[in-house]
Amino acid sequence: MKLSTLLACLVVLSTQLFSQEFTNKNIPTIGDSIAIMANNDMTIFEPGDGGENATWDFTTDSYPDDDYFVFVDPTSTPYTEDFTDAVLCGKSKDKTYQYYSSVLNSVEISGFASNLDENDPDNNIYAFFDPPINLFNTPLSFGTKQNSSYAGKYMLGTNEFALTGKVTTEVDGSGTLITPAGTFENVLRIHIQLNETGLAGQQVDRYIYVSEDYKFWIALHEEITLLGDINIQKWYAVNPIKLSQASVAIDSEMISLKVYPNPTEDILTIKSISNIENIQIFDSMGKLLLVDNAEGSSTYQLDVANFSAGVYNVVTSSNGELTTTKFIKK
Repeated sequence: MKLSTLLACLVVLSTQLFSQEFTNKNIPTIGDSIAIMANNDMTIFEPGDGGENATWDFTTDSYPDDDYFVFVDPTSTPYTEDFTDAVLCGKSKDKTYQYYSSVLNSVEISGFASNLDENDPDNNIYAFFDPPINLFNTPLSFGTKQNSSYAGKYMLGTNEFALTGKVTTEVDGSGTLITPAGTFENVLRIHIQLNETGLAGQQVDRYIYVSEDYKFWIALHEEITLLGDINIQKWYAVNPIKLSQASVAIDSEMISLKVYPNPTEDILTIKSISNIENIQIFDSMGKLLLVDNAEGSSTYQLDVANFSAGVYNVVTSSNGELTTTKFIKK
């Protein structure tokens, strides 16, 4: 074999061995929750350069807002009858519900719904997409390019606004991401552009940062132009879900340790298959807020009415073993 041919084979092999991928296993599932720090009132949109072996350092930005995403069963949401094809729903702190019609081999959004006035239960805004918005197909790796189209309508009260749109997706970067929450390796940057036609004429320029080591997005930067107004926002995951811990977290939450209702406004019930000796509550930044002795009971109730809205970690000790799960305070 010629030396040049051998070197070419080695280059191809090394790319296959060390290329980063975002696959089905990185997609969130029911029960996953992610706390985020955000700035929803940015004035400058500078996502930075792409390319391989890039480093994105966003530690100098300010993040005055906190939010969260929790992924729930669509049938448990108030708008389930409007999105009967949904397989997953992402709920945010402001009670916006985004419905996914597919999270297997593709991430497709069938619509969203939100209430604009908590004193008026009928003051809702809806979006319905048919065909859905296909953000991307998995797996993704550096250099992947995809295009798709969608259609649908926005509904505000009795007013309907038809739309059509195109999605352009490109994985334009790979490397290291540095945020206030930490440094993340094996990161891919996915550039997604939505170009809509219709009365609203929404244009979205979005960069999401993902890693093969974590579920969902680690960070998002986007610029949205709607009716002449420009909105720029950034957010970063405070507690991204590591894949190496995902199965343990699911087992802990669904088998050995349950918390309900989740989200909650006041009383949280903690139930374990073992007698609980000790309970600790941490906020999303890892600060210890509460330590209590459960006195060997398998069920414990905690009043969280005075807690700030956000995501919290519950750590219980039973027979010398620690079990962790999360709850959301509304």
